[in-house]
Amino acid sequence: MTPKSWVIHWRHCAAVVLVWILAAAPQASKAATCPVWPLWEWFRKNHISQDGRVQDVSLPHRPTVSEGQAYAMFFSLVAGDRQQFSALLQWTENNLAGGSL
Repeated sequence: MTPKSWVIHWRHCAAVVLVWILAAAPQASKAATCPVWPLWEWFRKNHISQDGRVQDVSLPHRPTVSEGQAYAMFFSLVAGDRQQFSALLQWTENNLAGGSL
């Protein structure tokens, strides 16, 4: 697999995950207010920037990958954190999807 085809493959995978997450959003919004989830709060504070970028803090250059963005979007929905989900989605669309999901 060439580097270019690898990037395209992962973008398609990220898009499929994102569609799945968005399909679950209406059910998540119907749920009662979720209790505080300490692990989510820790992850959000330590790995997600203000603008919605998930950073791999284990590496010095703190890269962002689509898998990290997708997991963060999923867990923000599970936690009922709509504001964080919106920031994650916006950053993902603008920076990983070339402005078009």
